Amino acid sequence: MEQQKKQKLFLAAIGLFVGMVAYVVIDIMMVTTPPWKKKKVIPTDSVANAPLDSVYLVNFEDTLTYTYRIGKNEVLGKIAEKFNMQMDSLKALNGLVADNITENQRLKVKVRALHRVKQGEIVGFIAKKYGVKTEDILQANNIRNAKQVWADQLLVIPVPAK
Repeated sequence: MEQQKKQKLFLAAIGLFVGMVAYVVIDIMMVTTPPWKKKKVIPTDSVANAPLDSVYLVNFEDTLTYTYRIGKNEVLGKIAEKFNMQMDSLKALNGLVADNITENQRLKVKVRALHRVKQGEIVGFIAKKYGVKTEDILQANNIRNAKQVWADQLLVIPVPAK
């Protein structure tokens, strides 16, 4: 009789342990979203600054296509340089035959990621995180001073120079 009591107590302890483990696992799963379930929302151009989370690429050899709006007095060669692309690749991506571009025209460019700046983040830290130079991030986003970055700003992270 006492043997049965010990067995029931042992089974109850195991059931309680399994239940607690399941509770903790489910609680963790509810708090964290695995990367393969995260939605990747990307704005269609560099002017739209709609709220969204940073877009991270699992494999940094991959790239995202981002629409870049051409500024005043920009030339194709400098834009290709800004995003560390070959000029021929940039032209092919956009179906361009000539080098002629105009202000406010939109071009597709290859970027490593889009990053939503968090409170207290600095450009140097963001650059290190993505393995690019601080100057490359500043140039790709037309920022003259690294201190001109604010929380919730969307930064284009260019593909690093090879």
